[in-house]
Amino acid sequence: MPSGYFDCFAGVAGDMILGALCDAGLPFAHLTRELKKLPIRGYGLARETARRGALGGTKIDVRAHFHDGAHGERSYRSIHRLIGQSRLARPIRALAQEIFYRLARAEARAHRIPVDRVHFH
Repeated sequence: MPSGYFDCFAGVAGDMILGALCDAGLPFAHLTRELKKLPIRGYGLARETARRGALGGTKIDVRAHFHDGAHGERSYRSIHRLIGQSRLARPIRALAQEIFYRLARAEARAHRIPVDRVHFH
């Protein structure tokens, strides 16, 4: 399985990660198809080519219109549950839950709060 390394010395956002993955070969159609397997509604993705100075890349805009009161922010626990309830393949669900657990642990450590109080936005 191919692997990559993110050197996020100044942080990174989810839309930046999605753009980088598309630039690395992830087909946008596959991304949108797989995301539809999550039990989440009220969002859309838009893709465009962007330039910042001399560098170019794929920009992914996540357009959220949540009607469930989440305002685009979800707790670690709710994300874990959403992934578990998804139609993603079992190994992908397990990997996604592990990734979010590691992210939640890092956020908890950085903000000096328990993992159960971490919210992603």
